[in-house]
Amino acid sequence: MKTVSISSSLSQYSYPVLLLLCSMSKTPSSKLVLDKNFRAEICDVSVVMPCFNQESIIFEVLKQLTMSMKSRYEVIIIDDNSTDRTLEVLQEFCTNEFFNSNLVRLRVFSNTISSFETFCDYFGFSVASGKYLLEVQADMFISDSGFDLRMIEALELHQDIFALSGRGTHKINEIVETYSKSLGTDRAYSSSLTVFTLCMFSQRVIGKSRKLLSRMGLWKKKSLLAESSEENFISRLDSFPTREDFYNSGEAGLLGGLIENAKLDPRLFPRYVYLGETIMRGPLMINKEVYAHLGGLKVKAFFQGFDDHELMLNAWSLLHKRCGYIPVNVRSSLNQGTTRKPRSLNAELRILVLTFRIARARKKTILYKLSAGLEIKLPKAEIREY
Repeated sequence: MKTVSISSSLSQYSYPVLLLLCSMSKTPSSKLVLDKNFRAEICDVSVVMPCFNQESIIFEVLKQLTMSMKSRYEVIIIDDNSTDRTLEVLQEFCTNEFFNSNLVRLRVFSNTISSFETFCDYFGFSVASGKYLLEVQADMFISDSGFDLRMIEALELHQDIFALSGRGTHKINEIVETYSKSLGTDRAYSSSLTVFTLCMFSQRVIGKSRKLLSRMGLWKKKSLLAESSEENFISRLDSFPTREDFYNSGEAGLLGGLIENAKLDPRLFPRYVYLGETIMRGPLMINKEVYAHLGGLKVKAFFQGFDDHELMLNAWSLLHKRCGYIPVNVRSSLNQGTTRKPRSLNAELRILVLTFRIARARKKTILYKLSAGLEIKLPKAEIREY
């Protein structure tokens, strides 16, 4: 008797099914739902903030941001089809007049379907009017007066620097390794699309089962919040390594879980830019002119994760523009991140469709080629003053 493996059988049908899903999927679009002008001035910085289901923290995130920004700026929020009260909270926030702020304009766009971080940033950058783009994630609490002016000062002093992160810099090899284990997105880690599809639906079944058991009092969810203390300060050397250590490791900033308990004193920040191979989102300031010259984020090859690293690789490979870390007092609970928020079944089907869509285009990216064994000359670690 002829035997057929489950995997091969699913593979036989997964391709046409995905083609059907793609044909049925809608083109993402963003609708302007709120537009408020506070003063008739030209913006220096355009803050772009993708947001999904952040009703509990978005008001405080924006409040701290407006208190910290000292340049003339606008805020562009792209709500990625939230299912909670996020849009209502944003409307409430806009009732403020911001008399003591340099906020020029605040706009809120709402995606008609779940489109994820790359599209949100790409769209936000496309409608921005500032000379500098500042990507701030919706779970980032920034308490650092004038951090934006320090970033601008460093970018204008060192014209070969294209982008600055307020979170950290590190080597690209760990990103390449992670990317090689994925299907081109941090929402899909698997050896194949078929296996990922099976895992995705099995996880939904497990999730529904846990909810049922929880209601019955038979299962208790463990808290993801990191234990922290008001007295728990991070060592300066954790974020600001010595020159020798930085040149050896290529790492500086609030890497990994350090960002959860960060209570850094901006008055003690060194006036340094730590230049490395790649940098991290949150907050991330980019020279808009160079960004446009590079063609922007590659929305055909990415939709969630890794796109920022591809952008840094392109800036170096094509223009020899560098990226680096500049200390900013920012804090975030990792479990509050948009990528960790549960999504509806329709949104998860969108993840499946988008993962399929980027499969061909991502093979042309530098990240994919590096994961396949390509070797390129990368910039050396360097520390500069500003």
